[in-house]
Amino acid sequence: MRTRNLKLRTSKDWDLWISFVRVKATGYDVWHLIDPSKSTKPAMLPKPERTKLTFPDDIDEASRANILARHKLLLEIYEMEYADWLEQRDGITNIFDLIFDTLSMNNLLYISNIESHPWNFLRALQQKLGPLHYARALELERELEKFQLGRKCNEATLGAGGKT
Repeated sequence: MRTRNLKLRTSKDWDLWISFVRVKATGYDVWHLIDPSKSTKPAMLPKPERTKLTFPDDIDEASRANILARHKLLLEIYEMEYADWLEQRDGITNIFDLIFDTLSMNNLLYISNIESHPWNFLRALQQKLGPLHYARALELERELEKFQLGRKCNEATLGAGGKT
C-alpha cells in the first residue's frame, strides 16, 4: 500500500491506519518500542559509549598485550551495539516520518505539543481517534442518523408511490 493513498483523517481511518503503521514498524523491528497499547513508553537502546585505550606509564609488554586484546574485544562489542542502536534509531526515524506523511493536517494539532517520539504520537492519536474515543461515537451517531433519514425518505417515497 502506498503511503500517499493512506491518511489518518478521521476515527474511521484509525483501524486501517494503525494496522499499516504496525506492519511497517514490525518490519523495522521497532513496534515493541512504539506500541500505543503499552501504558508506559518502552525504553530505547542507549547509545553505546566507545571505550578509550589508555596505558599506564610503567607497563610491561605482557600487560600491554593483555590490555590491547581486551580493548579489541570491547571494540568489537561496541561496534555490534552501535550497529543495533543505529538500526533502532533509523527504524524509529522511518516510523516518525511515516506518521507525519500519513497524518491529515487537521490531526497534526493532536501531536503538536507532545514530546517528539512515535509512541507519544500514537498514544495521543489513539486517545483522540481510536475506536473508543468520543469522536468515533459521534461519527457513528451521524452515520446512523443518515441511515435513518435515508430510510424515512425511502419509506415516504414508497408510500407516496403506492398511493398514486
